[in-house]
Amino acid sequence: MTNVSVKRVPKNKLQNAIDDNISMGFTVKSQSENVAILEKSGDWGSFGWHAVIFMVTAWWTCGLWNLGYALYSHYGKKQELQLKVDKVDGE
Repeated sequence: MTNVSVKRVPKNKLQNAIDDNISMGFTVKSQSENVAILEKSGDWGSFGWHAVIFMVTAWWTCGLWNLGYALYSHYGKKQELQLKVDKVDGE
């Protein structure tokens, strides 16, 4: 499950927007003159939820639900940001 967001920026601000999002943890997946696609993986889940899942299910699943939660948090909560150049009349 990837959460996709689209943000429109002026052409002269595209590189600044890319740099700003890289500093927030995104990586560049692809880039062209008018579009940049950045992505960011989720974290591994909060300690509190890992503790709750461990206490409730560890005896029966040997911690596999905890592993499943960590993998879901990391890979299932990816974010994708598409930065697109805002078209101006006459271009």
